[in-house]
Amino acid sequence: MKIPDQLANIQSRALRLAQETLKARGFTSLSNQEWEGSLDIQNFGSIQVTVTLPPEFPDSLPDVRVVDNFPTPLPHLEPLKNGKRKVCIGDGEGLFWNPERPGDFIQEALDRVRETIEDGLAKKNHDDFPQEFLAYWNAEITVASILDVNGLPRDVWISKLSSEKSWFPRQLLSNNKREAKAWATNLGFPVTDFQKALYLPLEKPIAVSLEKVETVQDFLSLIKDHGSLALINKILKRPLQLPTVFAISFPLSESLNHVLFGFSIPAPSTRELRNKSTAGFRPNRAPLRHQLRVMQKEPVFKVKFERFDIHYLLGRSGGIMDIQEKKVLVIGCGSVGSRIAEKLASSGITRFCLVDPDEYKNDNVYRHLLPLQFVGMNKAKALAVYLQGRFPGIQCQFHPTGILEGLNNEVVCIDDFDLAIVATGIETLELRLNQLFYGRFPSIFASVEPLGLGGHILLAGVPGQSGCLNCLYQNGQDLVPNRAFFTAPGQDVRRNHAGCGGTFLPFSPLDADRTALESAQLAVRLFLGEEVQSILLSWFGESTAFEKEGFKLSSRGSKIPPRTLIREERHINSNCKVCADQ
Repeated sequence: MKIPDQLANIQSRALRLAQETLKARGFTSLSNQEWEGSLDIQNFGSIQVTVTLPPEFPDSLPDVRVVDNFPTPLPHLEPLKNGKRKVCIGDGEGLFWNPERPGDFIQEALDRVRETIEDGLAKKNHDDFPQEFLAYWNAEITVASILDVNGLPRDVWISKLSSEKSWFPRQLLSNNKREAKAWATNLGFPVTDFQKALYLPLEKPIAVSLEKVETVQDFLSLIKDHGSLALINKILKRPLQLPTVFAISFPLSESLNHVLFGFSIPAPSTRELRNKSTAGFRPNRAPLRHQLRVMQKEPVFKVKFERFDIHYLLGRSGGIMDIQEKKVLVIGCGSVGSRIAEKLASSGITRFCLVDPDEYKNDNVYRHLLPLQFVGMNKAKALAVYLQGRFPGIQCQFHPTGILEGLNNEVVCIDDFDLAIVATGIETLELRLNQLFYGRFPSIFASVEPLGLGGHILLAGVPGQSGCLNCLYQNGQDLVPNRAFFTAPGQDVRRNHAGCGGTFLPFSPLDADRTALESAQLAVRLFLGEEVQSILLSWFGESTAFEKEGFKLSSRGSKIPPRTLIREERHINSNCKVCADQ
């Protein structure tokens, strides 16, 4: 049976069983998929209910709407324009129902609707209003925002954005002009026409619906009921020309997040109001409070902010604010180093210095993080452009030079880094960097072995602790091949397709990604104080392809079972010339 026919049979059966359940509950059919009936609500009476079964039922939730005859707005009931409200019974994500028993699910959905309404009328769930505030915020204006919602009431800025993207807002709310220009430049958007706006953080969550806030008078009542009168009076004393925008936030009680919304206050609509709003004051010096008092009956317009500020985005994506200000030096922006930088950025790091002398070439496209359009550009510069366009709030310095040259010329200053990521693939260079960085700041050395064999991540230079890259090479007074490697010494595992300049190590992007993930997680744990000593992480993949090509495993590699992650401190060498005195 073809999949469309199979789905049609499933949906036909589910529709039949759901219809039988609705009919048994006294509902009548308006169409094959839309049914109308009633529910008895405790201490209220009967309400009219419409149930619509979507084409994907039973794999999608039914749409349930009720006639709005309630004395006050209720949580979880989204207002619609036709005098009805859509009852939120879930969005499908994180909610399980048995698709093989569609009749039972219809019963459960109707019971949930009744319980939601009864709890709302009894005010048992009114604390949910702040959580779903924005879902019911029917705004007339949409503005992008990179505003930091922390801090006191203050002047902020609204500017115009020129974007070819039809979905993107045409205005930007920012803390200052410099920030707006930098952010827009990273996205390739011109930004113009800056105008002052006001930011007003309220002290208390708003636990009521704001459907009826329609005038300046309503707006003033709202902010006075939920904010600090002293701060509100202070900000309303400021002279500010209308029109303007008030960006308003309130805290959510169970988190550090804030809800951000706004009102646009237009200019006076008549000459009489314009004259009254400025009478007795020098030009452009009329306090905002006086202007709003004169305009109390004038309309206000609701503003929705599409938030791109780092506090909001990190909170939504599981990032960590505590590590935001850490500064990371990334040496080597190839397949491994670029992925480590990206994962650290997505975790919350916002400050990077990227160093790599090489050009991004077409040979590396399938293995590298960067997309095709960056081919021909220096890797460090290309990665900086990519990260700043990918993650709002990222600041990337870049140096298209060798790290030793950069250090020798003091182009790269190592006095202000919290961590170095070293992923050059050049062992002698990495040993030198280990020597130079040790005692200054911690370093993570990341490397990949060929043909899916594995990868290694070494955390070195933890303050007050022994353990560094040199420990893995030093044997007595001599340096020997890296004792962590799974490849036996004395083998050339590189491949060559174009002479000396075309030599490369054969590993897949999955190997690079695995090594980058372990490296980034180790770095985050270090910043959070969860790693307090030098650690060697080695992941062993599969040796089948490696040995099939005639290569041999090292003594260490031959003792490790496939698909194993090893964490150890035994690499520390008490006679190491670099770190033994720790």
